[in-house]
Amino acid sequence: MDGSLPKEEVARYGGSVPLNKTHTYTITLYALDKEMDLKKGFYLNELYDAIDGHVLEKTVLKAKYIKE
Repeated sequence: MDGSLPKEEVARYGGSVPLNKTHTYTITLYALDKEMDLKKGFYLNELYDAIDGHVLEKTVLKAKYIKE
C-alpha cells in the first residue's frame, strides 16, 4: 500500500450521522515494518491478524463531530 487510493474509494462514508449530539471518531494509524498483502474488501480482524508482530509505532487521532 502506498497511500494513493482513488478518491471514490476513500471519500465515501456509509454510516449514519449522529442525531443532534456529539460523536467521537477514532482513527488509528500504524507504522509497519512490511507491506501487508490484503485483498480488497478485507475484514478488520484480517488486518489485525496480518499486522500482528509488524507494528513499529501506533498513534490514535480522535475528532469530535458536533452538529450545529
